[in-house]
Amino acid sequence: MPRRTASNTEAIEKLRRSYTFPAFITYEFADQAISAETTVTIIRNGYKEGMISLAENPTFSAEMFHLDFSRDFQRYSYRTSDHSLIVHGDSSKMRGNYRVVIVPSKP
Repeated sequence: MPRRTASNTEAIEKLRRSYTFPAFITYEFADQAISAETTVTIIRNGYKEGMISLAENPTFSAEMFHLDFSRDFQRYSYRTSDHSLIVHGDSSKMRGNYRVVIVPSKP
């Protein structure tokens, strides 16, 4: 078993708090589908446990899209065929039901 050091203990604690990774996003709303790559962060524990955040980029802006998701306001599901995390929601900003498909980018 590897010996714990200050540097790897810090890395382990960071992983326990959140997980950040590049992903391909498809945002489906109002009979539209917009896709782009961005960075995704999933909070793994603490006050915001389960929160999913998409980083803003030229395609996805907070002005036009919901970029932060919570189990209190959205539903999450997992599709095993392509290992995608799917966020389901409903809001006037997105003109009704919307779906965000998050597929981790291949290394």
